[in-house]
Amino acid sequence: YWFHWRRTGFIFGNPEFLRYNATANLTPYRFGLCLWHRLLHLTMHMNLFVPVLGTVLVVALWRGRGWGLDRGAVAALGVVLVANSVEFSVLGGALLTRYLLPMFPLVLRGCGAWGRQGVGTGTFWGMAGVSLAAFVVGIFVNPPYAFAPEDNLTYRDMVVLHQQAVGLIGRKFPGATVLTAWPGAAELERPELGYTRSPIHVVEVKNFSRSKMTGMEGQRGTFQVAMVFSTKAVPTTGQFDLARRNRAADARYFDFHDDMLPGEVARLLGGTVIWEEQRGVEWAGVVLFPWERGNGVGEAEPQQAAILFR
Repeated sequence: YWFHWRRTGFIFGNPEFLRYNATANLTPYRFGLCLWHRLLHLTMHMNLFVPVLGTVLVVALWRGRGWGLDRGAVAALGVVLVANSVEFSVLGGALLTRYLLPMFPLVLRGCGAWGRQGVGTGTFWGMAGVSLAAFVVGIFVNPPYAFAPEDNLTYRDMVVLHQQAVGLIGRKFPGATVLTAWPGAAELERPELGYTRSPIHVVEVKNFSRSKMTGMEGQRGTFQVAMVFSTKAVPTTGQFDLARRNRAADARYFDFHDDMLPGEVARLLGGTVIWEEQRGVEWAGVVLFPWERGNGVGEAEPQQAAILFR
């Protein structure tokens, strides 16, 4: 710790990282809220409710047929699931389901054992088939609440849009400084990720919320292009949203926010949208700003460039 402090000035590493992933999480209300989300992740998320509810129904009609698993195994299973849920309700600022990834096979193992014990073979395999179909549907159909794009094929939509945006910037404005957020910043700066052949300098912002974008008004001369995109997957306007009532708590404790669209960013910061596309709930856009001639970015006026690159 002394060496780390001497080299960095911090005992526990980056203070913002420590705050977001540990110290800011130590409130009873946030812990209870996280624990509730983790319970939903382990029993409902991405159509997991189908085998779980099926198993609950079987257990309700069980009538003393046995556990289907050794009681010691059941106890061990419960301890592991509870311990992981509690741990990741305290550590980690984001409620990402991938933190619980090793737990999902255990949940399904319990459902399979108890379901097999409580019903006949034909009924059991019917339940398994319905569960499999529900999981396949979940790969393509988004849930009615905000979720991480990586949880299903929405992630492919995000990757395709980012490839197009970064490719456009790399071809037309290789010398530009780009205003963007993570993971766009990494995609532009690190060629090994496969989005660009050469590093592109970025000005990184936390997200594209109105408050963060308004804070960039005083720095407009430090970037010439903006790569704007959806930083989370949420139901689009008019779609059913189960989490709408929880927006205030999600914004306070889990950094939920509404990203400004490319056109809104362009109007706020004085730029022009030269490319914009949407795939499902994912979207991305490239905004061009005025630049000084001869700085290596380009020689056309922004309005002319906008027409050229549409």
